[in-house]
Amino acid sequence: MIIKSSEIKKNIFKYKCFILHGENLSLKKEIEDELLIDYKKNGYSTKIYREEELKKNPDIINFIFSENLFNEKEVFVIKDISDKITNFINEDSLKSFSKNLILTSKYLKKGSKIRSFFENSKSCAAAACYEDDDTQIQSLLKTKLYEIGIKINYDTIQKLVMDKNLNRNDINEAIKKLSIIKNDTNIIGDDILFDIFNATNTYDNFEIANIIISGNSKKLNKALNDIYSASGYYNELIPAIRFKVKKLIEILDYSGDETDISKIINNFKPPIFWKEKNEITMQLKKWKKSELVKLLKEIYNVELKCKEHYNISNIIFNKFLLDTCSKNV
Repeated sequence: MIIKSSEIKKNIFKYKCFILHGENLSLKKEIEDELLIDYKKNGYSTKIYREEELKKNPDIINFIFSENLFNEKEVFVIKDISDKITNFINEDSLKSFSKNLILTSKYLKKGSKIRSFFENSKSCAAAACYEDDDTQIQSLLKTKLYEIGIKINYDTIQKLVMDKNLNRNDINEAIKKLSIIKNDTNIIGDDILFDIFNATNTYDNFEIANIIISGNSKKLNKALNDIYSASGYYNELIPAIRFKVKKLIEILDYSGDETDISKIINNFKPPIFWKEKNEITMQLKKWKKSELVKLLKEIYNVELKCKEHYNISNIIFNKFLLDTCSKNV
């Protein structure tokens, strides 16, 4: 069944399985957190896995789909899923399934097996989590502040969103802090609001992927300095880069023999979000399809190298990022 992301919480016990897919990481996290809170309130225990773990350890699959002998209330979260999950989750495996599932993924195309299965199933629900635009974020901020009794004018809301580059997660975290502060003081001025509301990241992984593919070395250096210092960050960034490269290849494949980039972008289905059109135009002017295919292979090679040489994975990955940004791959 296809449902809106905003309708999931009120349908939590109508469906035994949910899939959340899309590029809006903050929205997916928000929905997942809200669902798990409700499940916990109703006596459910929670276990969280990633698809990669299931492939490496079949015992986890057996555990998830084993018979519930003691009628325990259980919900399993499986993150970063792909169509490979249909090897384990399908019509047969869910026939006698008495537990609950939450699957999360990046954007799944309409032809995706797991997406199609969930959308056409009566016991499962699929929700696409699209990126919020500035208007939606401003509306969310206004609503959340109103819920805790804080009223501010439109100009302040707009300035907070634009200056702080806020996403849903930033707003939710700040609201928690404001709720505590409000118990101690009845006056919440603009100075307090601007101190409390801060972006968790100046850039998210998809923004960095765009920066790399667009060849903006100055922004790349700033982004990496801002948010990446620990070993292993390639695990978070590589899927975003791979997704963006595959998307560009998909757009070019869809266009056939068309060479006009504006027509290629405007004719693509499903329609490209208006905020992405300029970025994608720049990227398609910079990269030929053959170069993107080669880059896709290089992403795979670099991921293997980083896993094999984890202690120097930052050095390996940073070189790849800089080479890609300057098209030296």
